[in-house]
Amino acid sequence: GFCVSDEYGPAIHWFNAAGELQETLLPPPALLPRTATGALNFTGATPPVSGRRNNRGLEGLSLSTDGKRLVAVLQSLTIQDGGAANGSRNSRLLQFDIDPASPTRGQVLTEHLYTLTLNGTALTNRHTPLSEVLAVNQNTFLVLERDSLGLGVGTNTVPSFKRVVLATTVGATNIA
Repeated sequence: GFCVSDEYGPAIHWFNAAGELQETLLPPPALLPRTATGALNFTGATPPVSGRRNNRGLEGLSLSTDGKRLVAVLQSLTIQDGGAANGSRNSRLLQFDIDPASPTRGQVLTEHLYTLTLNGTALTNRHTPLSEVLAVNQNTFLVLERDSLGLGVGTNTVPSFKRVVLATTVGATNIA
């Protein structure tokens, strides 16, 4: 089978080899988009007041090297962590239990802050969204951070920021 991340959930959908939906994994409640009344708001038509920003949900997925965890990164910071309103740079790196024999299958085992590399100034909140993650081992990851300029913008054909960052959770606090 295979997994697909859904930015507007944010959620992860698990399909079998025939393409039939088998399971949906949800992140911690604080990452789900909510209205001012606390109702879930997955449409993106009305910007949520907490949770993931519109079009900034779970972006990258990777299997752990032992195949028992699914690693996911939130593309950028949540609204309550600053959203587009300030210079906060903390996104999330999650590990879901996907071991079929585990009593915690489908649950988030770890949630770690991931500090984005600032691109620009805190005044304009031009941070570098996460696009992909690759688990090197249970605690070490290669994370792709990038600007949103493709090959550049206008006559400037040089992107301002695209890097693979080596990240570790060793010594970090699990906030799950």
